[in-house]
Amino acid sequence: MGDGEVVRSGAAASRRQQAAVLLVLTTLLTLTATVFDRAVATAAVGCSGRGHSVIVYRGPQRAVLCDGSRQVTSFPVTTNFTQPKAGTYRVYSKGTATNRIKGRRILMDWFVGFAYGKVEGWSIGFHAIPRYENGQLIQPPGTVGSRAYKGSTGGCIRQTQAQAKQTFQWLSYGDRVIIVG
Repeated sequence: MGDGEVVRSGAAASRRQQAAVLLVLTTLLTLTATVFDRAVATAAVGCSGRGHSVIVYRGPQRAVLCDGSRQVTSFPVTTNFTQPKAGTYRVYSKGTATNRIKGRRILMDWFVGFAYGKVEGWSIGFHAIPRYENGQLIQPPGTVGSRAYKGSTGGCIRQTQAQAKQTFQWLSYGDRVIIVG
């Protein structure tokens, strides 16, 4: 065996080691993100107080409907990374159908407004997955709550059609919306 063959096999072993290290690091980062998301979701913020409210956990992309201190249901949502800011808000508007013009008309069913955007000042709220006038959805229903779509909203909380209707019916003017994370 010549010197060139030893060098080539050593380089291949080094590439295999690098790939193994990269795989381990990727796995650790994924596990760390999962543990962090679970920690945020189980933080001290939970159902409390009186009446109806909703808690949105941005990390794990989940929301909880609360009746006083009792959790009624939990469901996936798609959120923005940073807006609205974490905090407590009050419902100030509701509409069974609303639209925005952003180059095209976008329709949103079951809108429940609770905040205003920090960039354009538009209403931020819960609503069903937006759709174009031709009926095409902006996001496939099966992806609500997935990491692939996290951050894809302008600040609103996207839900499936059925969940958006339930949230619309659950919340009244003045009810609390708590954003965590």
